[in-house]
Amino acid sequence: MSLRTLITGLAACVLLFACMSTASAQRWTPFIEPDAFDPDFQWFKPFELDSYEGLPEAEIGWFLQYDRMNVNVTRGESAPQPWDGDFTWGNRWQLGFMTEMDNGWLVEVTHIDGPTWEDINSGNYNAVEIDRVFRLEQFERGGFCEIFFGPRWTQFVDTTNTALNSRIENNMIGGQVGTRWWTQHGHWKLSAEVRGFGLQNFQFYTGDQSFDLAEFVPGGDARLEAAYSVTRDISLQVGWELTYFGRGIGRNADALDPFTFSSSEDLLITGLTFGLNFNR
Repeated sequence: MSLRTLITGLAACVLLFACMSTASAQRWTPFIEPDAFDPDFQWFKPFELDSYEGLPEAEIGWFLQYDRMNVNVTRGESAPQPWDGDFTWGNRWQLGFMTEMDNGWLVEVTHIDGPTWEDINSGNYNAVEIDRVFRLEQFERGGFCEIFFGPRWTQFVDTTNTALNSRIENNMIGGQVGTRWWTQHGHWKLSAEVRGFGLQNFQFYTGDQSFDLAEFVPGGDARLEAAYSVTRDISLQVGWELTYFGRGIGRNADALDPFTFSSSEDLLITGLTFGLNFNR
């Protein structure tokens, strides 16, 4: 990890915690005692279908979700068949809580390792976000809508061009706002989620030479999920996700011309997710 990447990461952490600070600390603080919700620790208690004959109830307390991701990452504009993409694997973790006042916090961490097609499409992706969450009043037919917003740090490192052993770091810091809708039908919970973000991208290029650039990156994320309750608190889920960066991404993907560099391309990452969640 370069010194610039470390400095950028530290700056992102400062921004994340600064955004969470407020004069009303008791109301807004993301820190809470682990046993604040008086858990009964009966996580494997059977799911009671009868309890959902009426309108579903929203979960209160801590929640945790893990997703394994199989996604397609688009190539740079100067790569062979630039309209194409390459599949790779990733992981996503979500941790947070919701209170009886219908508000809470969410921390999400994503890592995508690859793709690894040298001289065509090679790199990796990391993202961290911390969101304040508010749950709106339940709909007449039982569905729920949650609104969330907060800071986001995203990094995409392009290492495609092996001719010069070049490396382009896209370190993006900014804010986002989103919404999540979900409803419960028996064992099944269906959800849809969308978020939009605006990020300032600090690009660091190293190869035949070194230089820095800055670009603005607008983008968004959309998700669909279906979760099946195995026990009262544990569910298995499968879903689809699309993350799009509209412009401002630095890529270097032309093995025939190693000096080719583009500082403002788009980037699309989409694919399937599957995993499990606790009390989500």
